[in-house]
Amino acid sequence: MFSNKHRHVSCPAPGRDGQAHSGNAFRLPSFVSAIFLGILFSAPAFCDAPDIYFTYVPPYGTAGNLSGQVTGVVYDDYKVLVYIYVGGWWNKPTWANPTTAIDSNGSWTCNITTSIPGDTLATRIIAFLIPNGSYKSSWEMAGQSVLPAELYAFVYEEIPRRQTARAIRFSNHNWAVKTGYEGPGPNYFSDSVNNVWVDTGGHLHLKITHQNGFWYCSEVISDESFGYGTYVFTIESRVDLLDRNIVLGLFTWDTYAPQYNYREIDFEFSRWQNPSNDIGQYVIQPWDTPGNINRFDFNYAGQGDTTTHVMTWRPDGIYFKSYYGDFELAPSPEKVIKDWYYTGPDNPPPGGENARMNLWLINGMSPNNGLESEIVIKDFMFMTEISDQPGDIDDDSDVNLFDFAKIAEHWRNEDCQIYNKWCGQADLTCDGNVNINDITAFVQYWLESN
Repeated sequence: MFSNKHRHVSCPAPGRDGQAHSGNAFRLPSFVSAIFLGILFSAPAFCDAPDIYFTYVPPYGTAGNLSGQVTGVVYDDYKVLVYIYVGGWWNKPTWANPTTAIDSNGSWTCNITTSIPGDTLATRIIAFLIPNGSYKSSWEMAGQSVLPAELYAFVYEEIPRRQTARAIRFSNHNWAVKTGYEGPGPNYFSDSVNNVWVDTGGHLHLKITHQNGFWYCSEVISDESFGYGTYVFTIESRVDLLDRNIVLGLFTWDTYAPQYNYREIDFEFSRWQNPSNDIGQYVIQPWDTPGNINRFDFNYAGQGDTTTHVMTWRPDGIYFKSYYGDFELAPSPEKVIKDWYYTGPDNPPPGGENARMNLWLINGMSPNNGLESEIVIKDFMFMTEISDQPGDIDDDSDVNLFDFAKIAEHWRNEDCQIYNKWCGQADLTCDGNVNINDITAFVQYWLESN
């Protein structure tokens, strides 16, 4: 949808003879009127407000010129100033030639794809109608996220442009697959089945690939906004083997909430270009605020390749835990890699955030080892809040006979799963059944709590 900005001027209403009248104006002889009208209608319509609009926009992902039309001005006195948004704003056609001339019939054409394939992935295009000589060097854009505010005093036309996102189904949720040249990085993100796919076992694959001289990253975005609760990501790949220039992110994000730091809460796995760095970190944005980041390392020896990462987001804090193996309500202490409870001031309120998973390159650079990379996500789960105290099934902050009664209530239930909170947490072992294994686990938790 186009979004025009117009200026309007008042013009006298035309009379019955086709001329414009204002009150009892003097009437010219008919032959003079004819000459006057011929001149009037061969010139630009100055009683119209200055306007600019697009007549052709190259489809997303294709090369081509942007075309448009201008009305309501003397064409020789104006130029068109075009920007495209590809991970930020850029002048078009070039920095050296940032403006486009208007033809004698008011049409104009601008090459907006001087860089292939980057420019073909522009998600926004805007054109301003500016007077000759008004362009300023401060209007040169090289990936900035915001255009100078003073530009919006001019008449302009803007259009969003986006390829229809490919969708996948993973862990009983719908996800959009990101495509385009965008942050983080910025990088080229591909929705190709070579970059993002779900295998026959239901596991999600995220891959960085090298195609036609370019590196392509991957990201998926949940259709749902979950809000407060417990987010569980289970990874089936060794993240400690990631190239030093690669980042695996598991996080929440809200594009339209800069006032809340985009509601970004992260698990991030990367060496951040330094091989001696710990591989993991929990982050609440802004990351550079003291106390908003907590780093940790892994030791996979004897633990297998699978790790689970749990984030419980509450109004009063955010609790993180990472451990070896698949999801458990109460993993044994020897499995725990790291846990951290954040209670600082940057805990955002819920809103329009989505769960996201991505694999990307720092600053868009090539992998240090020059190789493609792949991560397998075994599962994603979301639950409304559950107790953090092992064995506290009824959430009363105590492990006692009332919790044992909950096990008895669900005894021999064989349909325990994430969607019913593992039979109201009675399935302490998360194996799908309430049985003797849960009683054994409960007795252990009871003894440890007393």
